[in-house]
Amino acid sequence: MTGTDPQANIVTAIWPDKDNGWQARTVERLLHDPAYLAATLSEQAPEPVVIVVDQFEEVFTFCQDDERRRAFINSLLHLIQMPNTRHTVIITMRSDVESSLVQFPALEAL
Repeated sequence: MTGTDPQANIVTAIWPDKDNGWQARTVERLLHDPAYLAATLSEQAPEPVVIVVDQFEEVFTFCQDDERRRAFINSLLHLIQMPNTRHTVIITMRSDVESSLVQFPALEAL
């Protein structure tokens, strides 16, 4: 991750070839629908997808918008908690920021 908008980061990382209008609409939907990432991946990706969120701590250090942070994490949680999910999420983060996960017990447990 880099920057302050985790939804924009994930959309441009997964779908870099989509036009800016599609990307902007997808970013907006991700803010309001935690199931949208999983639904869009299932629709757009014929093969299983591995999402690697490197420097996940930036969700806490760079993103100052609690709504965006919560929506991003809820999207990831929904994706990995779906029954029979075929997608994988790998998160890396600095250990000195790990205590921030206490705000998200479901993520912390995983």
